[in-house]
Amino acid sequence: MINRGEVALRRSATTLEAGTPDRGLTDEAALLVGRGLAANTRLAYACDWAAYGAWCDERGLALLPASAETLANYIAHLAAGAYAPASIDRALACILAAHDHAQLGKPAT
Repeated sequence: MINRGEVALRRSATTLEAGTPDRGLTDEAALLVGRGLAANTRLAYACDWAAYGAWCDERGLALLPASAETLANYIAHLAAGAYAPASIDRALACILAAHDHAQLGKPAT
């Protein structure tokens, strides 16, 4: 449930500049922007990143920037380990987010 007071504060802090096509965020969008990633998502990303790091270390590969081949091989490794498609998608999203955070180009996937 949305706390209207929290949304009002978030909205005032996240309103877009005048002259942009969108004048402001919806209440729901403002709340999501204010909160960022959910705690469970942050925890899952940390686990995904640690697993990817260990996999890369075992093979002598650089974590960043990852090549398309590295990502393809890592995804194949996850699939062989009976990971659910959603878990593989999340692991890939984590790695791509790390590229964004490091201001690196995303590898071709």
